[in-house]
Amino acid sequence: MKHFILYLFFILLIIPQFSNAQKFTFKEIKHNTVKKDFKKVLILGFGAIETRLFLENLSAKIIDRLKTENIEAEYQYLGKKTERTDEEIKNRLHNQFDAFIVFSPLDTSLFSLKYRTISPAVFVPGVGTVNATNASRTISYTQNFDIQLYEPGNGLVATWEAALKIDCDFSKQQIYSTIVKTIFVNF
Repeated sequence: MKHFILYLFFILLIIPQFSNAQKFTFKEIKHNTVKKDFKKVLILGFGAIETRLFLENLSAKIIDRLKTENIEAEYQYLGKKTERTDEEIKNRLHNQFDAFIVFSPLDTSLFSLKYRTISPAVFVPGVGTVNATNASRTISYTQNFDIQLYEPGNGLVATWEAALKIDCDFSKQQIYSTIVKTIFVNF
């Protein structure tokens, strides 16, 4: 019975964790060679509702990371992309912030909910073959972003730029921390 419980534990808890892909790619496009000390940073994002949810989760982690370096930060959602989005970004560039990080979606987000049931047969000594059923839910999110860092006085000329491609389970919080670590290694 003890072995059965261990097998069941393995099947129900461990295997589903490996089945949910958490992938992203990050590529720095334009390097910022001048080290600056920012005191206040504004994070801007726009896009569809799925993009908004993703950026709210990601920006919360970015803000937490910036706080560890004594940098104040806030996030503002600008709505869906319109012809006025660039104008709204320009208006904020003359604000009280030292830097602006803009997340621009490059494509339409792909968002889907998938349910999967696994019923593997497990041989348990002394018991025989047992079917254990495990249901899992994946909230798949895929999107490409351009990330730009702007400073007041430079207009819409980015000081730093990177590309971010997301393909992850939207509900797994660890992906946000991993992305933030990668961004700040290159920032």
